[in-house]
Amino acid sequence: MYLYIYIVMFSIVLFLIFALGLIKDYGKWVCLSMIVMVLFMPMNLWGQTVSVFLSALICILFPFKYKNVSSIEKFPLTLPIVILSFSYFISNYFSFEKHNGAMISSILSYCLIVVVFFYVFMKDKARLLPFFIKACLIFGTIVSFYSIFETIIGDNPMMRYLIDNKIVMQEDIISDVRFGMKRSQGIFTMHGTNGAVAVELFAILLSAQVTGYLKKSRFIYWVISLLALTVFMTGTRSAIISLLICFFAFFNPQNFKLKYLTIGIVFLFFVYLCFQSYVDEIIVSFVDTESVEGSNADMREEQLNVALMFFSKSPIYGNGIAYCVNNVMGVYRDMYGAESLWFPAMIDTGILGVLGYIMFFIYCMSYCRKRKMNNLSFFVLSFFVLNTMSSIPGLSITWIFPFLLVLIEMKQATIDKKYFTVKE
Repeated sequence: MYLYIYIVMFSIVLFLIFALGLIKDYGKWVCLSMIVMVLFMPMNLWGQTVSVFLSALICILFPFKYKNVSSIEKFPLTLPIVILSFSYFISNYFSFEKHNGAMISSILSYCLIVVVFFYVFMKDKARLLPFFIKACLIFGTIVSFYSIFETIIGDNPMMRYLIDNKIVMQEDIISDVRFGMKRSQGIFTMHGTNGAVAVELFAILLSAQVTGYLKKSRFIYWVISLLALTVFMTGTRSAIISLLICFFAFFNPQNFKLKYLTIGIVFLFFVYLCFQSYVDEIIVSFVDTESVEGSNADMREEQLNVALMFFSKSPIYGNGIAYCVNNVMGVYRDMYGAESLWFPAMIDTGILGVLGYIMFFIYCMSYCRKRKMNNLSFFVLSFFVLNTMSSIPGLSITWIFPFLLVLIEMKQATIDKKYFTVKE
């Protein structure tokens, strides 16, 4: 009884803090919510999660806080967001197992909140852009330094405490070993989530340094480097590839110099000599997926076969929200932790859901081209690859759009020389 009260009080206090923040300064707390929303996905609150109620509150307050948004640029992802929302609704409507609460929370948390963020941010970007970057710096510091701490001691005391007290919906702490070290889950429930968030924060902070928007300092370079290192410490191959692709988002051919290429080659050669066995093990894990524990080519092939079997039963609108988790994973153990965004989408929401996700990626890249920042399409591509190769628990793919928008506006701000540099 006391444990239940403690769990409820922890989540309620956390929710109330953000609720009061949204009432006091709606814009800043919407930005902060989008940055840390992934932390709240597994936290219990009144039969749902903190993120569900927080997303609902943000959407409810929006028309009262921002009454006139007609003068703002039109939301660029209207069609994919509408299709995704419709796929959740129609899939639940025709499902034998109705999950009305999950359907509403999915539309609010994964779709509408992205629309709200766009209008909130674009309405007051001169004030919110520096705040978003600074919040990412603080969050990135916590994520990277704790991941280093976890790797050094080989344990995760914070997650152990949260799991033991049932504050988060996770049964066991991650103890897997890959590439000779414990896979770092950091302050999240899974190592893949830790790697994906690290890539997001890495992109924001590196962009702030490249564009000169964030004042250069050794500490910030340390945080950026440790975020990159965090990706490797998770042992998640898809996150590692995503990080490497993400680098191209900041490559400018106009500023390319041969000496930088030479320095880069020498540096990589030096790293390889110092950590040859570690690098070799990573390379071999891509070539021979059976060489490491965890997902491999055979498992993914089996998952695809299972997904196609259930997809064929209801190809248009799928079998229903959470059908993969509730009905498929319990019977087909190979589907546990389905190693792709597309497998659960095929089973749960059918062609409509898959089409919505495909269009989301296409429209994000199209928005980059519209804003004449084609190189930022690599940021979108990095998460397309990441979510195609792995499932990222607790991190909705639509949540990358706020980070993409910030990357675009940060670069635009330095071109226009409109905004002040963020103070450390």
